Amino acid sequence: MDQEILKLRKINQNDFQTWKEGFWKDIDADEGHFKNLVKEMNQQEKEDRGYSFYAELKSDPVGLVQVFDVLRHPSHSGKIEISIFEKHQKKGLGKKAICLLEKFCFEELKLKKLAAYIFPDNNASIALFSSLKYERVYSDPYAFFLKGKPVRCEVYIKLNPLS
Repeated sequence: MDQEILKLRKINQNDFQTWKEGFWKDIDADEGHFKNLVKEMNQQEKEDRGYSFYAELKSDPVGLVQVFDVLRHPSHSGKIEISIFEKHQKKGLGKKAICLLEKFCFEELKLKKLAAYIFPDNNASIALFSSLKYERVYSDPYAFFLKGKPVRCEVYIKLNPLS
């Protein structure tokens, strides 16, 4: 039986249509906006601040995984995020994609800690990260701001098992 292998690859300028269909369906953004986004992603990587990847199955992007807000000293940490396209959800691909991103973060970047910020009512993400041994460490009432108002998130942490 042919084993389906999930891989990570950098997002590039040719990915506009997939990005538009997956993330910007309801947003008035064009290819110029996307090129600026990819440029920013490349700049973040160059500065060791963030890394963004498509998770692909047989050259078909199934979603996005990224590590951002990379801090080198003293914590050697980063925040991770995942977004699987709707048509690929509930197939175990998110879990596999996170595992690939963890491997990159822990082995290549030598990070010591990863954090996932999850909305308190996102039971699927809480279950996913808990199954991967992320532990809830606190609730951040000011995780980010939306329209000038603070949004609370639960913060889940995983330490590098190699360090």
